Amino acid sequence: MNLYVDSCVYIDFLGIPKSKFDEIMSNKASKFFSYLLSTKHKLLLSGWVLKEINKVLNTQNITLDSLKPFFVIYDKMIVDVKYTEEDKQKAITRSKDNFDDVLHIVLAEKANADYIITQNVIHFKKLNCKIPLLRPEEFISQSL
Repeated sequence: MNLYVDSCVYIDFLGIPKSKFDEIMSNKASKFFSYLLSTKHKLLLSGWVLKEINKVLNTQNITLDSLKPFFVIYDKMIVDVKYTEEDKQKAITRSKDNFDDVLHIVLAEKANADYIITQNVIHFKKLNCKIPLLRPEEFISQSL
């Protein structure tokens, strides 16, 4: 199964503070990534996700290089999804107001994702996402 994981799930996994629910979200993301290690799913990782993660890391004076151990563990599962100017134009055409999230949808479609894993399920649904959306804990419970 091809899983496009939204930036927010990676950021939750890293425990970077955003709200009063950080600990709960971090725990759910950790369980999700731990669960993936016992599966044969593919982790669709876009350059756009990395860019968004890097933006958040910079606010904490953390470099993307410090995440290399994480990516090494998941290396055999990761499928690189590059984004192009054409992908950006598709996202702009679909929604100027929600470019970031629509670009995730465009890239997930391009990579033939079976699911988008995100905490922002309601938001993505409002953007007319056709790919099934699940929160990390929902994906685990459906997979068991």
